[in-house]
Amino acid sequence: LVSREVNKHGYAQAIAVNSGCANACTGEQGLADAKKMQAHTAELLGIAPEAVFVCSTGVIGQFLPMDKLLTGIADAVDSLDECEGESCAMAIQTTDTFIKHAAYETEIGGKKVTFAGIAKGAGMIHPNMATTLNFITSDCAISAKMLQKALSEIVKVTYNCLSVDGDTST
Repeated sequence: LVSREVNKHGYAQAIAVNSGCANACTGEQGLADAKKMQAHTAELLGIAPEAVFVCSTGVIGQFLPMDKLLTGIADAVDSLDECEGESCAMAIQTTDTFIKHAAYETEIGGKKVTFAGIAKGAGMIHPNMATTLNFITSDCAISAKMLQKALSEIVKVTYNCLSVDGDTST
């Protein structure tokens, strides 16, 4: 819910994601915790809270361990490195048996641009309702509308055709 609000702005500058606790089926406390996670990340990075996506993965129905989580966010901010997609992908693993990350550099309009992505998910993957987290970042100067159009088209023939076990999540 918090990230959907961020998405209305068309872009984000940061993603705060935790594994171990899904923060799902947690009601008002879960929403307040997600907003606290967002605000803390924004404060540490010196950006607006509305520019921070928050995501959680793990056990459903449990509350986030906020003291541990806020400390972890601070530690992550202190060790930020724009070339560390592999460690980010490793950090969000739950039942995955290997990390999922990729980066691609290309030239568009005479300018070098980079696209990078990380993902997690090994089970409960069924078309259109997978319990995966997938993040794609880029420094490409392109509108959110055009990115959404490209993503919506490509997932029809890739991601939304994927089934690992035929199970979906709550």
